[in-house]
Amino acid sequence: MASYDQIQRLVKRVHGFIPKRSWVAHVLELKGDPRHIAHKWRVHNEPQEPCPPDKLRAVANALRHFQMI
Repeated sequence: MASYDQIQRLVKRVHGFIPKRSWVAHVLELKGDPRHIAHKWRVHNEPQEPCPPDKLRAVANALRHFQMI
């Protein structure tokens, strides 16, 4: 399993931006991996900083690259 730093570096190299850690966790949650939900997300049952729709594909591609989804 890749670290958040590795995912951020891959997205920056391939897509030119650094995703926030909360975006990565949000995409993991959307793809069915609830163990990465931060505590502050559980309180309101909605992420504080969800991944923007235009960045979702780039983050998901990085997660697929590392076989996390």
